[in-house]
Amino acid sequence: MKYATTIKALTTTAITAALLTGCSTTPQMNNQNKNAKISQFVMSEELNKLNRISGFRFSDWQVLSDKFMLISSTPKKRYLMELNGYCGELSFARGIMFNQTTSHDLMAKFDSISVLENPQAKCYIKSFYQVNKQQIKSLTTSTRYDEK
Repeated sequence: MKYATTIKALTTTAITAALLTGCSTTPQMNNQNKNAKISQFVMSEELNKLNRISGFRFSDWQVLSDKFMLISSTPKKRYLMELNGYCGELSFARGIMFNQTTSHDLMAKFDSISVLENPQAKCYIKSFYQVNKQQIKSLTTSTRYDEK
């Protein structure tokens, strides 16, 4: 009985190690490549650049790179948000907050975001692009792994 349990444990460990090795050999895309790919996507999709989101009510967010993230506003409006420069803390943030100049609008060049762990560090917003579900799917899958 003890022998069977040991073999089962070793088999489970070997399978887990093989799966983790397979995952770790998939090359992750670096931020520079992600930023270039997202910028290219914006141009190819001819996304309309916005400087303001009127009636902004924050709902959800997803980091794509150190300069781009997806945000959602209710009711079901989704935006690709470009930040003005490097904002490396985003990748590890457990939460974000918006630093808005007005209570109802989110404005590029004036407003910023901060991670909850370091609210003093501000990442200023450069622009917004409204995106649909299909565009979000394309953005999230195309920036996940290097295509070699």
